[in-house]
Amino acid sequence: MTAVLLLLALAAPAPLFACTALPPDLWFTPALAIDDRQLPSGVAVQPSNLADGGIMIEIYNSTATPLYVLIPLASQTGPLEEIPVSLLDGASPLYKIVSGQAFIWAGTCPTCDPTWTPFSAYAPDHIVIAPPGLADLNIRADDRPADATPPAPQTSQLVLVYGENLVAAPATLTYALNPTYVADAQRKSAQDCENFIRYGALGPVAGPVVFALPFVCGLGLVGALAFYVIRRLKRRRQASPED
Repeated sequence: MTAVLLLLALAAPAPLFACTALPPDLWFTPALAIDDRQLPSGVAVQPSNLADGGIMIEIYNSTATPLYVLIPLASQTGPLEEIPVSLLDGASPLYKIVSGQAFIWAGTCPTCDPTWTPFSAYAPDHIVIAPPGLADLNIRADDRPADATPPAPQTSQLVLVYGENLVAAPATLTYALNPTYVADAQRKSAQDCENFIRYGALGPVAGPVVFALPFVCGLGLVGALAFYVIRRLKRRRQASPED
């Protein structure tokens, strides 16, 4: 019976580890070009996280002059801070950076407190936003077709208020075929993950062998003990006088 249970355990090992398969590779490699010729000294706008496929930008301002980032909002029901320029229709100064400190405007609703709060405790010196008007058209999937074509370029117009001046930082998003694309990245990762869940880091060959060792050793110990007992019984019978 013990041998049968051991064979069943080896044939269908229970899950031993947790594992999450990696996502598929991106079909395209994004590139975000930012025209910073209008930006004053101490102000910087740069791409962020393009390696992960996300289209985000980082905005910095190390000067004592407040830098406001104008964001188009569908509706603005709360009060706005007074700034020294006329705003474009639908544009709101939702972010402010001054002296290397980034803030977000909290007064975007009638009951909100009209004040600036820190943008992030993890990145207190800059803000990270998606460029207005850009759509992430990248594809993450296995089996990219041989005739796959990168999406058409897109343009974005980031408008900033620096002191009493409106400045712009136009951006252009382009895509190219991912040169390191792996067609079966997700399938392979899922298979590796399944093997890891069932067998651990030792893999499907060595894993069952190693995990079976305690059972084999246990059976060996039981067999050795049974052999010892039988041998002692035989010796006792041989040593006892015949009836």
